[in-house]
Amino acid sequence: MGLWKGIGLVLLMGYLPAWAVCPVWSPARANEEISRLQQQITQWNDSYWKQGESAVDDGVYDQLNAQLIQWQRCFGDEVPPDLSAPPMGGTVSHPVPHTGVRKLADKQELQQWMHARSDLWVQPKVDGVAVTLVYRNGDLVRAISRGNGLKGEDWTQKVLQIPSVPHSTKGNLANSTLQGEIFLQQEGHIQKQRGGMNARSKVAGLMMRQSNPELLGSLAIFIWAWPDGPAVMSERLEQLTAAGFSFTQHFTKAVKSADDVEQVRAKWWTSALPFVTDGVVVRTGKEPQARYWLPGQGDWLAAWKYPPVARVSEVTGIQFSVGKSGKIAVVALLTPVMLDDKRVQRVNIGSVRRWDEWDIAPGDQILVSLAGQGIPRIDEVVWRSTQRIKPVPPEGRFNSLTCFYATAQCQEQFVARLVWLGAKEVLG
Repeated sequence: MGLWKGIGLVLLMGYLPAWAVCPVWSPARANEEISRLQQQITQWNDSYWKQGESAVDDGVYDQLNAQLIQWQRCFGDEVPPDLSAPPMGGTVSHPVPHTGVRKLADKQELQQWMHARSDLWVQPKVDGVAVTLVYRNGDLVRAISRGNGLKGEDWTQKVLQIPSVPHSTKGNLANSTLQGEIFLQQEGHIQKQRGGMNARSKVAGLMMRQSNPELLGSLAIFIWAWPDGPAVMSERLEQLTAAGFSFTQHFTKAVKSADDVEQVRAKWWTSALPFVTDGVVVRTGKEPQARYWLPGQGDWLAAWKYPPVARVSEVTGIQFSVGKSGKIAVVALLTPVMLDDKRVQRVNIGSVRRWDEWDIAPGDQILVSLAGQGIPRIDEVVWRSTQRIKPVPPEGRFNSLTCFYATAQCQEQFVARLVWLGAKEVLG
């Protein structure tokens, strides 16, 4: 359990901005905020793992879970095991444990990781649910959900209903253990444009529900590991393709440098693919013997994730401004987040009426993305603070005929008029 707690902390903290700081809260408020968010995440977790239903976007869930861990660390709470991890109730042991994959923050970290390694290959980090396939004497005898990496649920009957998963194998694969990702097949999915589409939750839901087995036909599998398989990667890929696991060879590329990885990563991010991805995985062709595989110990592979299409950020303040026509504009000041290559620290809400409809106060968490021409926009309010202290909009009635003089109350509108008059298209 201690091992998984450490892994969860390392992986989840990657969702927080590097400049995240602890909130200035009283012990009572900290306890209330942490308790509310923990209850909500537990509720989402139960819905996801027990009913196969997702009540929240995967990206939002991951970022709020990381935020909870940050708050717990800030206020000295004991951080419980990662709430996003699968339940520990799996009863079927994996023949070979799932190691998980280390997340790298950027290209520089990738260069450092690649420096002492050779025979390197890059694969898409397919977004779905992990599974172990066990073949004995040529037949698929067991399929096991990832669970905690050591034990998982028996998914054999469900996997046998997925037409694209080979039910039999031969040669070296006749008695083999494979690890891979069950994913939802897509028609020309472009990750940069469409994002994650809650693919992980949709696959989990299909695997857990008892009804509509015909929907399993929309699933497929990407094999990313063949423990104790052929030592040479090219042989491994050819044999997997011959057995019916064709995605692996098609989407596994040899690389020699971080520049090579960056080029492939950029291509897959902007190209039409048959699955949803959230980054790339770089791995060495040579792997340790399967008996040495343990959760959190896979140092022969690492992931470089894509920048998220949307990020959760805390509202640090609300700012009002009066334009030349007298309209009051509302702007939310944010804890800075990176979207694409843009550092976003403020977002336009619109009018006072629109602000009231959004019901945004300092301390709230909002989901921000980039609209056309890279302009930040609010997608939704994902979490509201317990304390709803809102600033008061400017007093007085403003319109196109007010504020032709620089009085204290009219300062903003008067200056806005001057700026407008000085524009090139007006007086120049």
